[in-house]
Amino acid sequence: MNTDIQDIYNRLLSSHYYERLFSDLGNLKKEGRELITQCPFCESDRFSISTTKPLWKCWSCGESGDYLDYLQNKERKDFSEALIELAEIAGIEVNFDSDYQKSYQKKKIKLSLFEEAQTLFINSLTPDSPQSNYLIHTRKYGEEIKLMQLGAYPSTHKFENYLLQKGFSEEEIRDSGLLNSKLKGRISIPYPNQSGVISGFSFSPEVFKYLGLFSSLIVLKLKPEITPD
Repeated sequence: MNTDIQDIYNRLLSSHYYERLFSDLGNLKKEGRELITQCPFCESDRFSISTTKPLWKCWSCGESGDYLDYLQNKERKDFSEALIELAEIAGIEVNFDSDYQKSYQKKKIKLSLFEEAQTLFINSLTPDSPQSNYLIHTRKYGEEIKLMQLGAYPSTHKFENYLLQKGFSEEEIRDSGLLNSKLKGRISIPYPNQSGVISGFSFSPEVFKYLGLFSSLIVLKLKPEITPD
C-alpha cells in the first residue's frame, strides 16, 4: 500500500516542521497565520510560508508549492529522495510505486484549482448580491460568513475563464467536477482536509429556492487527497 502524503503532512504541521525546513532563510516574521521572509529564489522579502498548510509562495517571482516541491526546487532532491526524507522526519514508513509521482502531481493540481476556485467564490459573494442579502437579512448571518468561508458560484463562463487565466488547462477544469451550469447562483461551502487545504465543496440551492441554508445541498464529493489512486 502506498504512503499517504497527507498523513505525513499532518504530522509535520503538528510538529511545526516549517520552522526547520525554512530555518536557513533567516528571520521568519509572523503575520497572521503566515511567516514572511526572504525568497530563496529571487531574494525578495515577499516569501510567504503557511503555518496551517504545507504550502509556501513568493509573491514576487511566483514560485510556490508544498514541502515536496521545496525540497526538490531548493535543495535539488529528486521526488523519491524528498518523499523519503519527509516520511522519515514524520516517523511514517514510506512505500510507493512507479505511478505515485504522476498521481501525486495530478491531485496536487486539483487541490490548487480548488484553492483558486475558493478565491473566486468568495469574491463573487459581493455585499449587494442576492446571496449576501439572504445570508445577512434572512439568515441573520454576520461573522459566520467569513468564518465558514462562504462564497457564491458565478456563471460557468466566468468560472472557466478565471481558471484559464490562472494557468489551468481546459481538461484540468473539466476534471475538477466544478464546471457545472446547475451551480450558478448557489452558495459555496468549502471542505478543508486535515492540513487545511480545500478538498471539496457543498453548494446550496439557488437563493429563490432557499428554505434554509442547509435544508437542501448539492454535495460535490470531491475529496482528492495528494495520494495515489
